[in-house]
Amino acid sequence: MLNPVEQDFVEFISAKTGKSQKYIEEIYQNTKRDFNFNSPEFKEFTKKTYDVNKLLHDELSEIELLETYKYHGLISLYRFISYSYEEKNYSTVSKRVTTAVKLILSGQISILFKVLQQKQVRAAQQKDTRFKTEPLNPKDLAEYLVNLTDRNISTVVDYGCGPAYLSFAIAMKYKLAGLPVPKTVLVDLDWITREFVQYRFKKHDLPFEVIEVTKDNLYPELPPHDLCIATEVMEHVKEPLKVFKNINASLRTGGLLHGNYEDHDIHMLHVSPNLKILRDALETNAFHMLTYQTYKKTTQ
Repeated sequence: MLNPVEQDFVEFISAKTGKSQKYIEEIYQNTKRDFNFNSPEFKEFTKKTYDVNKLLHDELSEIELLETYKYHGLISLYRFISYSYEEKNYSTVSKRVTTAVKLILSGQISILFKVLQQKQVRAAQQKDTRFKTEPLNPKDLAEYLVNLTDRNISTVVDYGCGPAYLSFAIAMKYKLAGLPVPKTVLVDLDWITREFVQYRFKKHDLPFEVIEVTKDNLYPELPPHDLCIATEVMEHVKEPLKVFKNINASLRTGGLLHGNYEDHDIHMLHVSPNLKILRDALETNAFHMLTYQTYKKTTQ
């Protein structure tokens, strides 16, 4: 049984290839069964695939980096689709153990220590609302972010949008409530993932525009906006401060910035794993941390 995202994906590939939905669904279900997209093994497989293609698809220059993402587009999209799978109702303790085991099996011991260290810091500061974490489910997170704003959101920038689950959920929240739907600005390179996101926004009649990241426009300027989603992207660009500068210049005072700016694990496509310079820039530019991954711009 396909979930709504998977159903949209099958329809999208069918329209893109001209092959029947029945045929595409059969291929997808077989691939999903064989590779188990949300498993640690598939994540490790994708990393090895990046590495084995490095001779021709490298990360050395920013232009090569763009082409590498395009080349590995489908394999990345399978991972993105797995984020839409329903989470099993494990206990919190079970989830922590599972996460720790995954990190150990994938050889990311240093990341495990860093995660534990960060948890200790948060535990010590648990009375501080800034260290409360946001909901994980996109629908719940959309509700949470909208409730944090002191205005009607007219424009959302989804920077490095990937599957755009959060901006999609925000747009759908407004639509289902019968309110004017904010325009979503999808900022990403021209690859299959962005094609799929555009298909979903069109299918569900949600207003959007695209700002394409190209070799001639690596760090595009942005339109004025009320909410910027820039999560799981800064570690993937060579100059995260340029991205932040453009966000800061266009995010309205009182607007929200949502993203994970902790240091990331080191692998081929994490070209900027250390994000301390970004965290410092947020503080310097008077972004107030509301909760763990959500910041409010307090001054122009």
